[in-house]
Amino acid sequence: MSKRKATGVVEPNEVSKRARAFLTMLKRASAMHLSAKAAYRQCGAGALQAVVAEVAQMLPRHGKDVLHPVALRNMSWAQRRMIIPSHLFVKAQIWANGDLKKMKARLVAGGNLHDKSLHPDVSSPTASTNALFFIAALTAQENRAVASIDFPGAFLNAQMPDNPPTYIRLNRFLANTLVAIETRYQTQQNVHGTMICRLNKALYGTILAAKLWYEKLTGLLVKLRFAPNPYDACVWNREQHGRHVTVVMHVDDVLVSAPSESDIDGLIREIKHEYDGVERHRGKILSYVGMVFDFNTPGIVSVSMPGYVETVLEESPVSGRSSSPAGTNLFAVSNKVERLSGPRADRFHSLVCKLLYMAKCARPDLLTAVSFLSTRVTTPTVENERKLQRALRYLSTTCDLGVAFAVSSPPTASVDAAFDVHEGMTSHTGVAISLGRGAIFAKSSKQKVVAESSTEAELVAVSDNVGQLIWTRNFLAVQGVDLGAAHLLQDNMSTMAMIANDRPKSSRTRHMHIRHFFVTDKAKNGEVVVHHCPSDGITADILTKPLQGPRFQKLRDQLLGRTPFRAKQAGSVLKNAAVQLPTDEPHDEEAAGACIGAAAGTAEARIS
Repeated sequence: MSKRKATGVVEPNEVSKRARAFLTMLKRASAMHLSAKAAYRQCGAGALQAVVAEVAQMLPRHGKDVLHPVALRNMSWAQRRMIIPSHLFVKAQIWANGDLKKMKARLVAGGNLHDKSLHPDVSSPTASTNALFFIAALTAQENRAVASIDFPGAFLNAQMPDNPPTYIRLNRFLANTLVAIETRYQTQQNVHGTMICRLNKALYGTILAAKLWYEKLTGLLVKLRFAPNPYDACVWNREQHGRHVTVVMHVDDVLVSAPSESDIDGLIREIKHEYDGVERHRGKILSYVGMVFDFNTPGIVSVSMPGYVETVLEESPVSGRSSSPAGTNLFAVSNKVERLSGPRADRFHSLVCKLLYMAKCARPDLLTAVSFLSTRVTTPTVENERKLQRALRYLSTTCDLGVAFAVSSPPTASVDAAFDVHEGMTSHTGVAISLGRGAIFAKSSKQKVVAESSTEAELVAVSDNVGQLIWTRNFLAVQGVDLGAAHLLQDNMSTMAMIANDRPKSSRTRHMHIRHFFVTDKAKNGEVVVHHCPSDGITADILTKPLQGPRFQKLRDQLLGRTPFRAKQAGSVLKNAAVQLPTDEPHDEEAAGACIGAAAGTAEARIS
């Protein structure tokens, strides 16, 4: 005889027995949720066990007291109007290297139907990819200990507000699952087998969930004497024995960088006082937010996305090889080409978005091609599809590539512009920011204004992106790394002269807006030093146009950190101490990189 209390609550030692029996029933259930049925067909009983575990953790006896079933008949019309749907999704969680981690089921609320007027402020930050890469590069440089921490069911730890309450509807499959675990809730099922529940905790999908979790986690960090970096609200530091313990937050995934393994152990013990079941992963190779961070090479961290690359290529198999991601006709647009429609257009949109995410993380060599294709997703053509296929062939040919970072110089921005290359006569900007090896920040984008000359296009590119360079310098300073002034590399002598002169000096340049001379102020106060770099060696050139052959490969290797971002110093100081103009163009190709060798030597001394 089963041991059951009068309330109908199943004793804990019966849960696994009931779950196994319920799994048997689910295999035969015709009303089974579609995504769960598909998961069972692909992954067997492991998927259904994940479903039961997910629903069980929603209940007070076995988890986090997320759901409180209520009788529909007792709800007012105003309350009924606040009910939103829910869905259950089952998927295989994959490590960034492509290996199976576990089967994961997740109950998600239909937050798209949540009344936004009830909660006007729902914003929640996540760590920028640039900040994450800077912390990883500093971790490698200083040979620090590193670990990732995962909070299972993170959002479910945050309390939902009582006023106004939030209600969700469980479909018949989910309601039956809940009743199979705790039979006392059977009386709350409606005539169609569904169930209404009030949310006590922040369920995934609700518009408040991310904000409530961020406030919960940062509240813990404040309690543990951490303080945020003012330049990224998801990077927090605590000074310990004269050095920083750093926490990077990306929703419920946390990366910890500390002087030693014992510092990480101590932090995890402190966290476990508040959150039981925290999962941690450590070692020289870590999977974090879809990327693999490899710290095996001293002073260098390599970042790749093998699992994500494999998934994209499996979704869109390609044949043949390509040595570059785009042909020379990349920016050409024809209105006489057949447009894509239906599933074909949706597939184009989906693949471009996936390549864009990959390019912004570990494959900046794809950025020029993808930045253009992303402007065509609303009206894609057969020609655009062919350009996408070339990018995919290149990805298949170079699927093992990633990006590597090292700290050996001050923050250095290589900025370039291709003049009048788009329809509408707009120009294209390319920016790459590095600390010596690898582009930690890379950008390839069409300019928003029409420039009348290549000089103006270069000035627009500089003014639009010098703020990112200043942010980098300030962010690193808060992290305790003072590398001196930031350095900006430019290949247009006229643009450099205009920066040095404060303002336009001729009738051809008087129309230029004053905002484009923001960099002049930064150069005067010593925050930025502008250097000349020969056109054949400026790394950002690869982000402005579809290069080919040896030149593409040379600049790609600089962009990805396969070769150093800088070379030896070229140029002498003229007119303005903050703007360095060369007296002669250097012919030595080694001098055609980030021409800041002298300053880099100073930075290396500071780092060591």
